[in-house]
Amino acid sequence: MAYSGLTVALGILCSVILLSPWLPGVDSAVNGTDHINIWVVTHTHDDVGWLETVDGYYLGQVQWILDTAIRCLLENPERRFTYVEMAYFYRWWNEQTAEVKKAVVGLVRSKQLEFNLAGWCMNDEAATSFFSVINQMSEGALFLHDALEPNAYPTVGWHVDPFGHSSVTPSLWADMGFDAFGINRIDYRVKDQRKADKTLEFVWRGSRSLGTETEIFTHIMDSHYCTPSECGYDGSLIIQTDPLLPTYPLNFVAQGEAFVNMSRSRNQWYRHDHILIPFGCDFAHQNADKSFDQMDKLIDYVNSNMTLNATVKYGTFGEYIQAINSLNLTWPVYTGDFFPYASGLHGYWTGYFTSRPHLKGYVRSRAALLRSTELLLYAASNSQKASSMDSKAALEQLGILRRAMGVLQHHDAVSGTEKQFVADDYYLQLYKGTAACSQLSATLLAEILSAEAESTPTLYVNSSEVFSDFTSSMEIAVVVFNSLAWERDAVISVPTNLTSLRVYDESTQLVAPQQLEPVNTANPLSKHASHELMFTTTLPAFGYRTFFLQIVGGEEMPAESISRVADGNIFNDHITLSFSDATAHMSGMTMRKSGKRIAVDQNLVQYMAGSGNNEGGSNPYVFRPMQDNRASIGSQQGGSFKSKGWSFYQTQRTYRELGFPLLLATPASDESFVDTISASAATSGSSKTHFQLRKPGGWGQNLWLNFAVLDPSQAPLNQLTGYQYGTVEVPASKESCSIAEIHFESSFSSPTYVITTVESRSYSDDAFGATVISSSQTGASVNVCRSDVSQSGWPASIYVNYLAYDSAIKTSDLARTGNFKFTVTNSTNPRQTTVNVGGYKVFQPMVLASAMSKSGKVYAVTSVNTSASQFGINIQSLDGKPWSDEISVSWLIFQRNTVEAPVVPDDNITLVFTAGQVMSEAKLLYKDHYMTTFRLYQGNSTISQFVEQIYDIGPLDQGRELVTRFQTNISNSKWYSDDSGLELIPREFDPSKDEVIAGNYYPMVMGVYLNDSDTGMSLSVLSDRSHGAASLSDGNLEIMLHRRLVESDLGEVLNETDHIRPRMWLVPDDEPAESYNLRHKLSMELQNPPLVRYGKLPIGNWTKLYKPVFSTMTKPLPDNIHLLSLKARNTTNGTISNFLVRFQHVFEKDEPTPLAKPVSLHFDDYFGGSFKLNIVNEMNLSGNRKKGSVHRMTWKTDTVEEDSTTADKIAKQSFGEEDVNTLQLVPRQIRTFQTG
Repeated sequence: MAYSGLTVALGILCSVILLSPWLPGVDSAVNGTDHINIWVVTHTHDDVGWLETVDGYYLGQVQWILDTAIRCLLENPERRFTYVEMAYFYRWWNEQTAEVKKAVVGLVRSKQLEFNLAGWCMNDEAATSFFSVINQMSEGALFLHDALEPNAYPTVGWHVDPFGHSSVTPSLWADMGFDAFGINRIDYRVKDQRKADKTLEFVWRGSRSLGTETEIFTHIMDSHYCTPSECGYDGSLIIQTDPLLPTYPLNFVAQGEAFVNMSRSRNQWYRHDHILIPFGCDFAHQNADKSFDQMDKLIDYVNSNMTLNATVKYGTFGEYIQAINSLNLTWPVYTGDFFPYASGLHGYWTGYFTSRPHLKGYVRSRAALLRSTELLLYAASNSQKASSMDSKAALEQLGILRRAMGVLQHHDAVSGTEKQFVADDYYLQLYKGTAACSQLSATLLAEILSAEAESTPTLYVNSSEVFSDFTSSMEIAVVVFNSLAWERDAVISVPTNLTSLRVYDESTQLVAPQQLEPVNTANPLSKHASHELMFTTTLPAFGYRTFFLQIVGGEEMPAESISRVADGNIFNDHITLSFSDATAHMSGMTMRKSGKRIAVDQNLVQYMAGSGNNEGGSNPYVFRPMQDNRASIGSQQGGSFKSKGWSFYQTQRTYRELGFPLLLATPASDESFVDTISASAATSGSSKTHFQLRKPGGWGQNLWLNFAVLDPSQAPLNQLTGYQYGTVEVPASKESCSIAEIHFESSFSSPTYVITTVESRSYSDDAFGATVISSSQTGASVNVCRSDVSQSGWPASIYVNYLAYDSAIKTSDLARTGNFKFTVTNSTNPRQTTVNVGGYKVFQPMVLASAMSKSGKVYAVTSVNTSASQFGINIQSLDGKPWSDEISVSWLIFQRNTVEAPVVPDDNITLVFTAGQVMSEAKLLYKDHYMTTFRLYQGNSTISQFVEQIYDIGPLDQGRELVTRFQTNISNSKWYSDDSGLELIPREFDPSKDEVIAGNYYPMVMGVYLNDSDTGMSLSVLSDRSHGAASLSDGNLEIMLHRRLVESDLGEVLNETDHIRPRMWLVPDDEPAESYNLRHKLSMELQNPPLVRYGKLPIGNWTKLYKPVFSTMTKPLPDNIHLLSLKARNTTNGTISNFLVRFQHVFEKDEPTPLAKPVSLHFDDYFGGSFKLNIVNEMNLSGNRKKGSVHRMTWKTDTVEEDSTTADKIAKQSFGEEDVNTLQLVPRQIRTFQTG
């Protein structure tokens, strides 16, 4: 049947009259029909930088998407369009005329244009801190609120492209007032299981502490976020409905039916008759006229054809959610995250947790600068000089870094997965924002400290600016601002080229202690300063303190202030840090108060970055280190014999101490096939071998060769106890077969099982086979033959390598042994047997196997179809003749070795100790560009209760992924990583993953935590940037520091040669309550370092003119309440209208400390005078809606929760009703307020 455009249109009219087909809320399970409602959600996913810069994308693609999409919406009120990234819409909006802006507002009101998410970007969820996520979401939400209208707020959002999902996500977006959330990239096996269970939609609970109020309805994209091929009209697909075209055949019927069939197929994964079909992809609809025109025709045809029993409609994600909510179904609740994301068997996207660590560190430090500047703007706006401040200019300067930081939270920005020139552009944006905010912070701080003076001093950002013409008649003012609302102890460091300085406080008293420390050449600071002048101080809450530098009479500081070389361990009042004489590694941390010691062996280890080894290697996204124990052989057609060279990657110990490695090898395939291959080794060196394989007529399958080096320190032997191994020489022979006798070093207690491989140790043109023909408790006899039995003898000695064991062998979760027997009568075909392995945990283990023959024949053995639960063994006689025999097969399965090695052997590490009045340190120099510094700060405050580690790394060796590894005596079945810096998530090692290393890596945003519940011993590791981290065995912790790869991705290799200087604080403790208190407080201090600015005046003048010490607060906040942010809001003319203030309870519910309790306080008790917080409204988390006006959708769940689980009710139970001047917070809660 042919349809013209008019016919299609008439068909639509008839369908509307006859069908009334759009039936939101109809559940096919209830009405018994197969009617389906198809929602076509037209969208574009516009990466805020990736393969092109932000500007490049906007100018080349995004502006055309928005121009044409808006025009298409205005042409047809049935059409819908979804837009997400405000970084682009902000720019486009500011280029539009008043007429266009008015039209866009109308489209928003009519719900044709939906802002989904509406953050500045679609942020990453693994490398971002919750603080920066809130900021970027708030930046987008407030722009929409101010630019369009107050009602232009999003109610739904989706993260369709981030690479895994944090449990903080539902928590934050629920607090922002969202009704639902969409996600996409989760482990492919989890998605497949959810499809089968029809749980692609569920209620996601974000916080264990806050419970039901952090729940959000969640939809998982069943396939991907891009347009299905059946309706790819945003690409090359064309729909033809005009019969008058002479050569292009009509295809709308076939396309319509294919579209409906595809929709039905996908709808089977859901519990209702609605299906969301995404219509868009990355930078889709650059010609929206073409996209909409063709989709219009498809929709017209489907809706006009009653036999299809389907209704198609343009919709938005919000409209789809409304339809699902109206079904009033009961939904399962999920608590947890979706890390790590795996796209395939070997594709664990855990590399980006660490990729581009320099950028990650720069982003985190810029967050601290932005927060400090925001707080300084609040203080300056409420100071006595506020009337003279140019608030419009200040907001413009702040906006540069706000927007740059918004861009950098993008899932292809801070993640490190962008092209290099795009990363360079990100740096440029951050640099411009840094320059603006650095100068603004200096100006604001000067306004505050001169509030009661007529003049305002000039403050400088860098110490070099004041040292350039510094003389003994002058003094340098060092103004140190503390952005935390707590008093804090801090170590201040001033870079300088002068060695004759002393530090004085505001009372002209000499500051003690102080220390002059030479700058190591590995530190990039050495390019600008020769020394660091260090001193300790206590800083007021949300305030500053001023110190003064003067030149002393001599040429250098007094000797007691200069660091000196020391011997042995380093210590302070709280911790003794010990180092091994044998390895130079850190070996332990002793808590001096209790005398308890945490044994710690810490070292730098490098993984060899995988490259193309079966489904690809490591790339900016994926961490896939090289694995040993399997050689790729391939097929062999047209010949019987194949030789394959293969390099070993196991540790250098194997090469140096074993000389020729002793090998066991067994051919293998992932398929189930009948070809059975004989294999042997022809070792040509200590780190490379040639494997020889033979089968008459060759083989067509893609073969592997499983192998193991017999080294007790390596897998599989390090997973076994009670075995013997060795090699037996078989002299040259003129016969095709020869018997080798094995004599065990000691007798076994029961009959033995032996696995063998022949090794020629010189290149040979043939393979060999070996079969055990008898064994006892003291030895075994092995028949060794050439695989080509038509040839006789071998010209030089060959060797039989063996592994022997009996029933008393002790195995492990990672290595198992076994034996099975069978009888064959007059067979000419290979015999295949399936072996079931109960309770084994390794997903795709290596299999080594050998036969024992009663008749003395020699057999080829090949493993097939290996999984965690079973594997197959194929056995065939070597000569190919009919065979009858009683055969026993001994087998060993084990987990592959991951290729790694220390940066250098332990005896090459140089260890140097220095000691001083402020700090003592130990420097471990591994080789050029690899150094670790351990520091202990003196005193009796929080600064002396951690070990500071500074890593000076780079350029990294090519093709390496560097980790710092801690092996401790803290016994832990679980370890904890932080989720976006907000909550700790318990993790457990899972050995069943094929990529057992990469698959057990998780994001470490601010810290990780080991805890021994039996002893109370704990170790927290806090970081100044995000990393990937794992605990791969009991007491183990490793953190990836840097990556420099060889696998090409995005058209280029991640080949950064940057020097990086990540900083970590190790916090040991043996008192659970104190460990939690310390970890939370120190984490805040590490993330928010003091801001230092410099001034210069003649000696004595500064304290006469300016207030040297100041706090905006009447008293510090309680230790469990954090002043998260004070964000200035713009008015329409660009001046400051009000501030958004956020408070955070930093503890989690049920943490074993008194601080993990609800808190109530009066604002006036802490913020007084001109700095009083005049609270007007409580707001949602993003600050664009009053909390009382937010009415989220309700969803029935299959769990019953008590009313008291909500934060408000818990607080009211504890303290009663709160008034406008009262703040009540329960553990983990964040509350947002608007000031007047």
